[in-house]
Amino acid sequence: MEQMKTFFAIKEDGKNTVLFSFQNGLKGKLTFLEEDIFRYDANFEGSFPEYAKPREPEHRARIQQYPDSSESYARPGVRIRESGERAEVLCKSVSIFFEKETGRMQVQKNGKVLFEEAQPLLVTKEENVQKLILRQEEEFFGGGTQNGRFVHTGEKIQIVNESAWMAEWLLPCLSITPQPDMGCFATPFPKGRMILERKRKIL
Repeated sequence: MEQMKTFFAIKEDGKNTVLFSFQNGLKGKLTFLEEDIFRYDANFEGSFPEYAKPREPEHRARIQQYPDSSESYARPGVRIRESGERAEVLCKSVSIFFEKETGRMQVQKNGKVLFEEAQPLLVTKEENVQKLILRQEEEFFGGGTQNGRFVHTGEKIQIVNESAWMAEWLLPCLSITPQPDMGCFATPFPKGRMILERKRKIL
């Protein structure tokens, strides 16, 4: 298992994008589409296509409405600020912090923590694991973009189409909303499961 550890390098890669390299060979890209909408990719190949890879090559699935290069997005400028222990990517009111030693991420807006990883991102050939800190007042909601909103806190959800409207299956663009200030879209095209643990950290 390869976990993000020991920041190796961070650099700007155009107006609204930042590239990362980690000591274990993992590479990352941060793309700001709007001030408060960003995309975070990480893999060992260093390849970051504008659309997620579908299960079958002949499938032409698309998660987002527009590609990252679209003029429909503002694509605001970003800058990097580094301190001894952390690297910060700033985009107006939004700051994304990475611990240099571990690569663990935290997102803030106007100085308020929106969400943060409980441990560094884990990427292997078999799985990708991102553990977020769940605060006392937060829940995990989701269910895709069409079949309503369900509370998924503490659930293990199969990522497979069971052709049942109320079954525990997910569209590839699962919406996760831990708190009113933010939301995440997960794009799990490969079959698997999503574990939304009930463990909380009171902050």
